[in-house]
Formats: sequence, structure tokens, C-alpha cells
Amino acid sequence: MRSSISSTLLLLATLLALPAAAQDAYPARPVTLVVPSPAGGTTDVTARIFAKKLQEILGQPFLVDNRAGANGYIGTQSVLRGPKDGYQLIVMSGSLHSFTPAMVEKMPFDPIEDFALVSKLISYPFVLVTSARLPFQNVADIVKAGKEPNSKLSYGSYGVGSSPHLITEWFKLRTGVDAVHVPYKGGGQAASDSIGGQISMMFASLPAATAQIKAGQVRALAITSARRHDAFPNVPAAAESLPGFEATSWLGLAAPKGTPAAITEKLRKALEAAVKDPAVVAQLEAIGGEPNIDASSRAFHEFLLAEKKKWDMVVRDAKIPKEKE
Repeated sequence: MRSSISSTLLLLATLLALPAAAQDAYPARPVTLVVPSPAGGTTDVTARIFAKKLQEILGQPFLVDNRAGANGYIGTQSVLRGPKDGYQLIVMSGSLHSFTPAMVEKMPFDPIEDFALVSKLISYPFVLVTSARLPFQNVADIVKAGKEPNSKLSYGSYGVGSSPHLITEWFKLRTGVDAVHVPYKGGGQAASDSIGGQISMMFASLPAATAQIKAGQVRALAITSARRHDAFPNVPAAAESLPGFEATSWLGLAAPKGTPAAITEKLRKALEAAVKDPAVVAQLEAIGGEPNIDASSRAFHEFLLAEKKKWDMVVRDAKIPKEKE
């Protein structure tokens, strides 16, 4: 009898130890980073930079899988429906997890609570640009023109609900300027019309606008980071004239909710190690990003809640109609 009980207890102890052992051994096989957007963009390039370094640190292949479609919903939902074992991760974005939630009545998933968060990867600011052909030299010029009785200011965006749309509406709330929204179906035509002067201004993402600024095609008036950016030290931060006006987009890493915390923490620590490599930092800065690894998954969670509060406020106060989904 005693022998039978001992054998049973030993078996139970072994079974209970299996999940912990599996987590300690993680990763024991290739890990997939799902990018819910096409290859070649900032999200894809960032994912590949980190995938290469994570493979080096953790000793298993980290593969990038582009699953674009439905504004990021397809790739994201495919991960959420998958196993909660850390072998299929999603690359999150400010577009889908900060700006979109403020603009739609109901998403097919909770953009925060349905995820086992790991950390942000990078952040990058937006820059207020105007055509080099137009007379605006600074933010004060824009504000003056936008407060004239018959203001003819216009601004471009990547579409209704996009980051440039909501950031500009926040700018309008803060400054009282009047400007007509010209939504484009993507960044290409918006950039072209910004260069040509068909629109007065646009808050473009720094990675997208860098080449145009350096080529002298557009004039950078302000940057939306908390401080001036090292790449453009002569461009003032918007917060210098509008205290608290800070808006950045970001990319992050997460797994489906229910993934063991030991796994997500192991990944977060590997990300901390990754950005200690000057070569990785240089690659991220080359695409306009700044490494931004959170001190904990909780810190990432608090950041997302603050983002939700801010952009919900902008949509409400600017009276922007929400979309159904």
C-alpha cells in the first residue's frame, strides 16, 4: 500500500513539474513573430531586426510571418486563436492598439486585455511638416493662419481614424486653429500632396518623413516627442510651445492571454539584452525608431491604458464620429 501511494505521489509531482520544466526550457523550437502588415514596412523591418537578435540570445530560430489584411485584424486574431505556449507571438502597433480603439465602437478583440504583454519594442514620434513651397516657418505661423476668420488651412492624414488624423485633431483642440481634414487612402498620396503644397500641413510619422525632410521637400516645424530628436536637433518639440503635447507611435510584442508569465518575462529580458547591442540600436535609429523596452509587462499595460484614455478624450472632444468596427 505504502509503495503504491509513494508511486502515485511521485507521478503527481512529476506531472506538476512538467509545465515549469517546459517554461524553463523555452524556447525549445522555432518561434514565430506574426506581423499583421505587409513586408517591407517599419513594423516588418523592426520585427526582423529583433527576430535576428532574439535568435542569437535564446538559441532558437525566430521567424517573421507577414499576415496582412483587414487593417491588422487577420494576423492578430490568428495569434489569439493559437496555442498559449509562447511559440506564436504578435507584433503590436500603436495604429491598431492605441488609435483604432478610440475610433471604433467594437473591435473583434480587446486591444489590451486579450494579450499577455511582453514589452514595447520601439517608439517613434510624428513630425509636423509643411511643403517647402509654402510660407510657414514654425508652429506659430500655422496657428496664426488657422485662427484667421477665413482660414484656408488643410491637413492630410492616412485616413479617417489614422494617427495623423487624431494627432491633428488634438493639435486643433489645443491651439484653436481651424483646418479642413483631407483623408487619403494611404501614406504615398498624402506625402506627395504634402510635398506639392496641395495640403497645408500633416503630422507624418518620423520614419516616413525623414527622407523628405533631408531632401528639402518638406519643412519640419515641430516633433511630437517629449524632447527634440537627435536626428533633427534644430526642430523644436511641440511641447516647447504646447506643454504636454506628446504623441508617439510604437511597436510591441505580446502573446495570447493565458501564456505563462515565465515565458513572457523571459522574452522581455531577452529584449532588454537585445537593445544593449549598439548594432541593434543603430539599425532601429536608421528607420527613425528609438528602442523602448518596458521595465515590466505591467508598465506596458499601464502605458496602453494611458493611451486609451488620451485618444478616447480626443475623439470625444473633437466630436469625431466612431465607426462600427
